[in-house]
Amino acid sequence: MTGSAVAGVIIHLILLTTCFSLTGATKEVKALVGSSAFLPCKVDTSQCGELHSVKWYRGGSRIYVYSKAGFSRGEGDTMKRMTIENTKNESEASLRISPVEVDDEATYKCEITYLDVRENCDVVQVVKLRTLVIPAFVRLIGSNGRSLGNESILGPINEGTNIEITCEANGGRPVPKVIWYNGSKEIEASYSSHDDGEGVGTGRSKLSITLTRGDLGARFECRVESAALEEPIVSWITADVNVRPTKLELGGVNSHVVQGSNVLLTCDVYGAKPAAEVKWYNNSDLIVNPDKVLTIPEMMRDGTFTTKSSLRFVASRWENGQAFHCYAENLVTKELEEPPLHEVLPLEVLYPPIVTVSPANITTNESVDVLLLCSYIAHPSNLIDVVWSKDGKNLTLNDADKYVGGNTKDPSLIIKSVTRDDMGRYRCICKNMVGSSESEESIFLNIHFPPVVGVAAEPSTPVKAIDRTNVTLTCNVIAGNPPTLLNVEWYLDGELLEKLPRCSRTENKATETFCSPDPSVLLLREVDEKFAGFYECRGSNIAGWGSKSDRKELVVYYPPGPAFVQYFPSRVIKKGSVTLECSVIRPGRPEEMTFEWYRGNHLVPDVTTSNWTIYPVTLETKTNFTCLAVNEGGKSTNSSIGINVLAPPSFIQALPPYQGVLATSNNISLTCRVECSPLCSITWYQDGYKLNSTNNPLYYTKTVTHLPDTRKNDFESIESTLVWNMTSWPNQQLDKVAPNSNYTCQSSTNGVGPGVNSTIEIAVDYPPENLTVTNRVISVVEHYQPERVICSGKGHPALSFVWKNSENQVISKSHVLSLGLVDRQDSGTYVCEASNRHGTTSTTIILNVQYPPECSIQSADYEQNPAIMCSAHADPQEIGFIWKIQGVNDSIINPSLIYQEGLKSYLLIDPSLDTVRTYQCFANNSVGISEPCEYEVTGVKPWWKRFDNENMIILIAVIIGIIICVIIICIIIICICRRKRSQSKYNSHVELEEREKFLCTHTPDVLGLPLITCGRLTSLGFSDLTVIHRTT
Repeated sequence: MTGSAVAGVIIHLILLTTCFSLTGATKEVKALVGSSAFLPCKVDTSQCGELHSVKWYRGGSRIYVYSKAGFSRGEGDTMKRMTIENTKNESEASLRISPVEVDDEATYKCEITYLDVRENCDVVQVVKLRTLVIPAFVRLIGSNGRSLGNESILGPINEGTNIEITCEANGGRPVPKVIWYNGSKEIEASYSSHDDGEGVGTGRSKLSITLTRGDLGARFECRVESAALEEPIVSWITADVNVRPTKLELGGVNSHVVQGSNVLLTCDVYGAKPAAEVKWYNNSDLIVNPDKVLTIPEMMRDGTFTTKSSLRFVASRWENGQAFHCYAENLVTKELEEPPLHEVLPLEVLYPPIVTVSPANITTNESVDVLLLCSYIAHPSNLIDVVWSKDGKNLTLNDADKYVGGNTKDPSLIIKSVTRDDMGRYRCICKNMVGSSESEESIFLNIHFPPVVGVAAEPSTPVKAIDRTNVTLTCNVIAGNPPTLLNVEWYLDGELLEKLPRCSRTENKATETFCSPDPSVLLLREVDEKFAGFYECRGSNIAGWGSKSDRKELVVYYPPGPAFVQYFPSRVIKKGSVTLECSVIRPGRPEEMTFEWYRGNHLVPDVTTSNWTIYPVTLETKTNFTCLAVNEGGKSTNSSIGINVLAPPSFIQALPPYQGVLATSNNISLTCRVECSPLCSITWYQDGYKLNSTNNPLYYTKTVTHLPDTRKNDFESIESTLVWNMTSWPNQQLDKVAPNSNYTCQSSTNGVGPGVNSTIEIAVDYPPENLTVTNRVISVVEHYQPERVICSGKGHPALSFVWKNSENQVISKSHVLSLGLVDRQDSGTYVCEASNRHGTTSTTIILNVQYPPECSIQSADYEQNPAIMCSAHADPQEIGFIWKIQGVNDSIINPSLIYQEGLKSYLLIDPSLDTVRTYQCFANNSVGISEPCEYEVTGVKPWWKRFDNENMIILIAVIIGIIICVIIICIIIICICRRKRSQSKYNSHVELEEREKFLCTHTPDVLGLPLITCGRLTSLGFSDLTVIHRTT
């Protein structure tokens, strides 16, 4: 062997040793069948250089090849289920198998090839894959072979019963382990398993246990454990265990109870499941009354029940000496035929005496001794007191001459020499240490004695004679035994009137008699005043005659005698007074009486006395008046009289004191009306002179007679009207300048009173006229006070003045208009109105408020030339305009550029102006000059000067943003180009294969090494040397 060959063999051995030394420890990966498995393969590019490729092997067969250049391919039957999961930083090239199958369990190798050969690089990594299968199902099976549901309840089962339960886990890989637990404690059970092939099998565990009270609420848990499970599968059942009761406690009464008290007996039964059934017995009698027995089961923490049963009743003497039993059992004791739990409690009841008396009735006469019997039973039987009651009230038995017995030694009572006061209902009351009770029965002591009577009348008195009613008198028994009267004697004013009953013999049988049915009743028919008087009665019963009754008066009412009416004074005058008097011949009974008065046929309800004074006398008094007397016995016969009433002259319609008459009126008259009975006459006077229509054609009169009017209380009257004959007056109207005249209406006397007169003053009226003002046009400067304006005119009656503004608002209620400081809004027309009751007229003035001009300015065109227009308003409107340039020494503008049209002035503008100017416009009139109106003209500016500060900032920001976007786009293009150049170094798996062939097939002369077969690339760590080695 040559030296070079020996060197090659040595290097080959070193490579083999190095390769195996770089193989790390085997890793184990577990994966569930049907899921995904990740077999890790760590890649360390920072330590070992740039990655070339990764190959995966199962046993000795390659199953996957991956290259960084983009080549990735599976081989063999599993190629469709495998992929390489390579991270972005190339730190891992895991093999992903999905879905995992049972046959995938094996040892896998990952071989890594780097472009550089370096030391301490883990290029071979071994992974062992274990495939797991979760058990297909877990079931619980009872002793009868039937499946039990998970979390089901087994039972109910009585304690002492043996149960068998099998837990089976089927189809797991590896074969699952099955363990039984009671809570957290493992319990002994029989385990077995069965292999179904491919490592999949079934595990079983059989539990056999005898249930006890300790298994109450226990949960039997089957836990299935397997490497395929992250947590054990748990299935469990609960055994519903029934247990017998453990204890019974009976209580409630320590010694004795008292009758009438509430007794509560308790029977508590513990430790039963299901709840115990409790029964109560009174001796041998079962107590089933639900109002007395209350049973409530209560579940305890251990699942058993404590049954609390109570027997509640009111103690009576019938429970004394009785034994009360409590029995308790449940389903367990019944099925096991065990005797129920049992306790007994005797009861002692103390009760008060039960008292009886006899005989029920005793009837006797007065002065006889009577025995009342009393007996009793009680526990305890010793009495501490005995009491007798009569009609509900206790008797005092201290009088030994009256009572014997009635004490604790002898409860019976003897009453000596009874009287009517002893009659009544008796009861015996006995008392012991428990209490007292009264006999339910009673003894009625009935004592006979003569009657005591009283008289009663029906209807009750008094009665009215005019009714002719029947009155029944009854002799009532007030006291007496028996109360039935056998005979009655009746007395009127002390003399015997009648004795009843009256008996007579029948016509058919001479030996028989017929008596009135009730001797205590006396009937008085058609009672009048002759029956009035005092009545008494006396009666008898089987005990004898009693004494007379108290006197009872029978009062009979009857009406007064005939009435008589008269009046005074004999001459009755209107508005005076008259008194009518009514009297009767005899008063009647009762003597108290009232009177009824009638005016004509109408009752006067307000007058009920014998005298009636009428004041004042009116027309209604002139009529017939009737009176009659009334008492409770009725009314007397009436009496009537007529009254004639006279009326002195008086005005019904007098003349008013003053009246204005319109000068142009066509109908003028005066009317007066005078009431007088008998009638009188009326005469007219002017200024004291009598008017005679025959000699004076200017006037004439009309006279009317009126009948009495009761509605107005007017007697007969005369009405006279004085009429102006306007056709006879000059110009058929009154004279406006004539003085006022007095007209008088004068009546004559009528023998009853003097005549009356009434006077009126007549004035000639006319409407407003000749209205004038002191000044019709008033000019005043704004904020000054104008001169006063006086409005005057003629008319009768006197005129009333008001001033109104242009909005028809009243601003003054006098003839003088005096305004304060005015402004321009006060300009306008003002109206003076004068009025009286005959009409209204008006006149106007004009108020002109003057003020200096106020201007406004705006751009405009004047004859198609650019200009500024200044307009103004003022009063007066004769105004002039002045134009200035602000800040230029207040110089006046060339007048040739200014044009005025009325209230407007135009200033022409030079269009070539490139500077900013502010023009001022002033307007003036006779009042003053206006404040300046200003207008700024900017001229023509370069385009960059047309931007304001805010718009200029926005423009600069937009330009900067565009520049930055262009720079960012250039940087992105440069980065993309550099990335594409770096990725094109090895751009296909063909280039990779060619490079590997080149390295593997070079002769040792080229590499300086012996030729070795190609396989996985391994970095040997030699400087600038890469060795390709294939492992066979």
